Amino acid sequence: MAAVDVGKYRTAEEYLVDAVALDLADTAGNLGDGVHVASAGGTWMALVQGFAGYRWRGTRFNPMLPTRGRRLRFPLRIRGSVLEVSIEPRRVTYAVLSGPPVSGHHRDVPFTAAQGSPVSFTGVFQTSDGAPTDDGASAPAASAGTTVSSATGSSTASPGTTSLDATSPGTTKAPGR
Repeated sequence: MAAVDVGKYRTAEEYLVDAVALDLADTAGNLGDGVHVASAGGTWMALVQGFAGYRWRGTRFNPMLPTRGRRLRFPLRIRGSVLEVSIEPRRVTYAVLSGPPVSGHHRDVPFTAAQGSPVSFTGVFQTSDGAPTDDGASAPAASAGTTVSSATGSSTASPGTTSLDATSPGTTKAPGR
């Protein structure tokens, strides 16, 4: 998380790969004893709080997809609602799956999503080996059921695109909510 916060995206991505590999590649040779819960929690935090930039105070997001990622999608339980966040290289979508509308901020731009009325922001939301080039911070405010565009157009993921679904059994509840 700290590496993403200071713009060290490549370093953050390497830490993420190391954390995931601990269980998937059984690098410690002890997976038969069970999953490494701390590593799983760290992976979730790296994806949701790091690359998605989620901060529960004020329901804020500052998303940046890892260079090798195609999509990051995860649900959050926020104030009795389930908000699904989907981050693709050129689009971020906030959709309420159940419960009342959810208000939050996408890179300091306020939005409110409701069931059947997702909110999307277009721009560049993927790191490269250089500095990120997103200009989405200057996008206009969004309302439910709208797409907010920055200077770049939007595109959708192609069929068969791999994704990172940071979903644990059930959904995750924001602290203090």
